[in-house]
Amino acid sequence: MKKHYKNLLNISFISLLILMPIILLFPLIHTGTLSYKLDTWFHLMRIYEMRQSILSGSLLGTLGNIYTFGGAGQIINGMYPSLVLRVLVAITSWLSPIMQVYAIILLILIVSSLSNYFVFKSLKFKEIDAFLASIVMTYSLEVFVLLQDGSFGLGIALSIVPWLFWGLLNIRGNNLRQRRNASVTIGIIIGLFFLSHIISAFFGILMVICTAILDLINKKYNFIEYIISGITSIIIGLPTLIITLVFGKESLSVSSFGRSPKSIFETFLPLFKANSGTAYFGWTAFTCLAAFYVLVTFLKHKEWSSLKTIALITILFGTDLGYVKLFDFMQFPERFWIFGMLLCVFILILEQFPGNNTLKWIICLLAFIPALNTATNYYRNLSEQPLWQETDLEYHRYTSKLNNKSYDYEKFYSFRTYVDYLPKEQEKYKLPDPKGMWSSKEMNDANYAHSVRKSNFKIDEIKTNKKQKVIPFNPIKNQQAHKNTMSMTIHINNNGTYDLPFWFYKSIPYNVQVNNSEVKAKASSQGRLSLFLRKGTSHVKITQSMPFYLVITYAISGLAIIGTLLYLFLRKRRKVHMSYEP
Repeated sequence: MKKHYKNLLNISFISLLILMPIILLFPLIHTGTLSYKLDTWFHLMRIYEMRQSILSGSLLGTLGNIYTFGGAGQIINGMYPSLVLRVLVAITSWLSPIMQVYAIILLILIVSSLSNYFVFKSLKFKEIDAFLASIVMTYSLEVFVLLQDGSFGLGIALSIVPWLFWGLLNIRGNNLRQRRNASVTIGIIIGLFFLSHIISAFFGILMVICTAILDLINKKYNFIEYIISGITSIIIGLPTLIITLVFGKESLSVSSFGRSPKSIFETFLPLFKANSGTAYFGWTAFTCLAAFYVLVTFLKHKEWSSLKTIALITILFGTDLGYVKLFDFMQFPERFWIFGMLLCVFILILEQFPGNNTLKWIICLLAFIPALNTATNYYRNLSEQPLWQETDLEYHRYTSKLNNKSYDYEKFYSFRTYVDYLPKEQEKYKLPDPKGMWSSKEMNDANYAHSVRKSNFKIDEIKTNKKQKVIPFNPIKNQQAHKNTMSMTIHINNNGTYDLPFWFYKSIPYNVQVNNSEVKAKASSQGRLSLFLRKGTSHVKITQSMPFYLVITYAISGLAIIGTLLYLFLRKRRKVHMSYEP
């Protein structure tokens, strides 16, 4: 009878956790519109690229974007880990574009809620405590990251990060089977980070390294478990690692915001600056309270001392310490705070939830009310903002909203050019810092203006209007994407070699046809696809193929995920004791 009661409780709380994000977002979904703030447009384009390629029958899509970001073949979806998000896009591809985005947000929130619930259940929390703890962990930052920030890769990573924290706890236990389960779990999570948000993988790796160092200092001989974690994460994250190694050499990295502090005070200044202390970097009143709690109780509850140390170290890396040369590839080291703050919240729950009936409800409210406020403000913005297509059709990410008809406008896919992952040839045209994140006129000439120019043209031939927009020069016409092919019509007055508004990467296999005849193409001095064209009108088709070695890595990664999850499932079936034993 008691077992049936516990099962009923589990089902009830799981159902509530699934319903909560649906109820929270229903008013927003009902409007049929979407506000695009911070990084939202960038990720909307990534999702739409995957959507269109899947609907056209391409399972893995292309490395270079052809449906979005100007259709210029820039390898944004290739370099930005997309495999986990692609699965979510495939599941929801039957919906309209706007409803699909909301469905993905819902799926991420549901996965986050259930992940947290089962993590705390495995730590022997009572059902009600696990339920409340799940609400605290899910809603303290996730809603802001998905709605306000629009960062879907980070949102996916945060939905499974509790299992990383669980692994960091259990890998230090005295039970060998418990440690082995923890090591495989850590490997799976960091591997999935590699497939969804590479910077999260880096944060996770640093947390694991810090834990390993502390274990070495405390003479815990579990080095083999860390080796297993590393091998597992490498195998699962193999596609991202290979793409980064191959294409990192021939593409620009993300724009850096490097700083050089001149004093100790300046080094730690980001901890106190108003523009740093936002939820975009993990700072909310509640997460700050959790961090303060960890700081003042550092010497209490020694069984959690290693987690507290890791949390505080991670937060410190969000200061200008994160801008040291080692982290040059990171655009915002301040995002260390997100993981450090969430770990502080995790520790607060571990110490205060068991047996504390009043405080846990207060903590739950402190975490959920800001999330509710975020959704309410978002709904208010939707009711006040005009539709993007009713404005001047420019990039206004804070003052207009989108609906399904916004996707009917060609300009919607090209009104911003990202510097990230353009060919290395564009390095010399990058704007000097602090404007390095904004595209140059040479970049916009391809992505925005779609100009066709004679190869080796002079830079001063690119003209701009009073608003500094590039004036198109002999732009392509009838630009269409289908499956893995971009087609376009070009009219020229003289025979010659021309630079097309399409970026060329040496490691991508291209098949280029002009008037149905295959021709040889190469990279121009600007990194654009260059080929010989005859006078008159030419119909050009550019088809990308996925390198065979990448297809193999995807297969290895998929099999590794299935195999490791099956391994953990079978061990659980054998009733392995998986709770923490300090």
